[in-house]
Amino acid sequence: IFWRLAFPHQELEMLSNKRCLKKILKMIKKLRDTQKWNFLSSYYIKTLFLWEVEEKRSSPEFWRQSEGFLFLYMLRKLRDCLQQKRIKFFWHKDCNLLETISDTKIDHGLRMLNKIIDAIVKDALTVESYLGKVYIKSHL
Repeated sequence: IFWRLAFPHQELEMLSNKRCLKKILKMIKKLRDTQKWNFLSSYYIKTLFLWEVEEKRSSPEFWRQSEGFLFLYMLRKLRDCLQQKRIKFFWHKDCNLLETISDTKIDHGLRMLNKIIDAIVKDALTVESYLGKVYIKSHL
């Protein structure tokens, strides 16, 4: 039996009032879906965002930057976690949410994510090809 502590109200509060943070979170979840990264649960992605909010707590102006900047920034943070094969559980930092995921799955996701980041850096419009034009037009 697996269990973990859950504090959804506190997590929601932490992610509130950060300009477009929730939108960026949804975009990365959509990217996960289109790329079929089934090993990466929504909660794992949300946890990554919680850690960034905590890290930037003394710099609230950070979240006022452009959506494009924040999207790419969070993709890079996700890449860092995949490279380290570690996403710390927010409520117990010694627990690694990725510990049961095979290296093969993580490495495959990492290779794909590196290609996506490189493509977006070269041409920001390529984000449409990863999220879908319909998604981009209805969410940005």
